[in-house]
Amino acid sequence: MLAMLDDTHHAMWLVLEHDGHMVTGVSGAFTRQPATPCGGAVDGLRALVGMPLDAAVNDLRRHLPFAENCTHLADLSVSAMRPVHRRTGSTCYDIVIPDAGNTPRWIEIARNARPVHRWAVSGTTIVAPEPLAGRPLLGKFTRWARETFSGDDLDAAMMLQRGVFVARALPYHVDPSPPIPLRDYGGIEGACFSYSGANWRTATGAQDFVRDFTNGVTPQKLPAHVADAFELEPKI
Repeated sequence: MLAMLDDTHHAMWLVLEHDGHMVTGVSGAFTRQPATPCGGAVDGLRALVGMPLDAAVNDLRRHLPFAENCTHLADLSVSAMRPVHRRTGSTCYDIVIPDAGNTPRWIEIARNARPVHRWAVSGTTIVAPEPLAGRPLLGKFTRWARETFSGDDLDAAMMLQRGVFVARALPYHVDPSPPIPLRDYGGIEGACFSYSGANWRTATGAQDFVRDFTNGVTPQKLPAHVADAFELEPKI
């Protein structure tokens, strides 16, 4: 199973190997990353080897502690296990998050070009459709989402919320030259692999990693051995 993520601040891929019942191997890499240590977070995914494909999300998360993993790569790996277990075939999710200046703004996610969720949000609160009005996008989001959705629709809701999380960085210039030391970002020490331990104390943000996808997503180029294995283009 090949899984890829392209958003304004990241581009990454992973290959999840399995025997139909459990994970037998994981490999991956970043092709665009927000901080210099991010690539080392791939090693944290090895904790998934031996996990059953139908493992509960909470069990998977316990094997992927923040300090040893990239939040987004961990999300991608968990999301990749769902279609393998359900045997749903190739799946493409498209997420649209308009600029925050338009309030309320409609955010949406589609699966294989079919709309799944479309929510109007003001700040970090959903205001429409009516059944979801007043629900938070941060804080207790996971709790109410699990009570409201299930299966693929729950996966899509979680992805859409992650899209909102990433989009919060868009108003800021986070990839300048010279790069910014990670320790200069207050309040997020321990949030992920790059912002933990020696990485946080000594590493910097990456340069020129933010992309403008207003007119559509530019897919990352995969390493030749990965692209060839899955018969994909383009490749490095």
